[in-house]
Amino acid sequence: MSAETSPGPSRFDRYYGAPSGGTPGTEEVQRMLEELARFVPEGGSHRHSGSTHLETVRATELRVSGSLHVDGDVRSGVLHVSGAGHVGGNLLAREVETSGSLKVGGSITSAALEVSGSLRAEGGVCTERYTHVSGSMRSAWLHSSGDISVSGGIETGRIVGSEVEISGGGQVHAVHGGTVRINERAASVFGGIVRIQVGSGRRRNFRADEVVATGNALVDRCELGLLRADVVEVRRNAHIGKVEYYTRCVVEPGADVGSPPTRLTHPSS
Repeated sequence: MSAETSPGPSRFDRYYGAPSGGTPGTEEVQRMLEELARFVPEGGSHRHSGSTHLETVRATELRVSGSLHVDGDVRSGVLHVSGAGHVGGNLLAREVETSGSLKVGGSITSAALEVSGSLRAEGGVCTERYTHVSGSMRSAWLHSSGDISVSGGIETGRIVGSEVEISGGGQVHAVHGGTVRINERAASVFGGIVRIQVGSGRRRNFRADEVVATGNALVDRCELGLLRADVVEVRRNAHIGKVEYYTRCVVEPGADVGSPPTRLTHPSS
């Protein structure tokens, strides 16, 4: 892509764009995905046993049977760690898998990211195929061209993915996606379903400034600033500042909605 050419808004941005003017961070995400596409791993294959401390990593493959601590950046085709991992700088790898927690001082760029523990990244997390985290997660933002699954609580700026599933509570600025499931099984695998029912009783364990979906939305036991979808159902234990919908909206008695729901007109595609 030349410097003079910029990508136009996607159908998602035109159709369900956020009030801020679409999904932020598009240029940074594009840059990270382009870097991943150009990335040619080099440096050979390396295997280590026990606790391993390295200054930087340049490898086609790095496998560690134990914990790994890297002071600087990691650039590897494959990174497998059977224990906890710590990267002081940025992490770029086509495949990342850790059996323990992973802490990164910069950003993470990967085609496939699998963490069997908690994940902490000071920068953004960008993946091409999927992001799977078995524990809690904290990052500046999270973007995946594929699916996102976080089993624990999450704290991040914005989540963007084609399929998003969060099994714990948390606090997020915004969630954008086709299919979004937050501690609830969706009715379909794909098609823009949002279900937010975190925890039990009246306690609201999940908070977000905005949730935008391309299809249906069912929300309960959460606190949202803005909810926008085609068909919206707000259950009685939800607190929503503003609801916007295109086709149909149902608000149960007892639900706390700040203002009357607003019906939007479908923009021309």
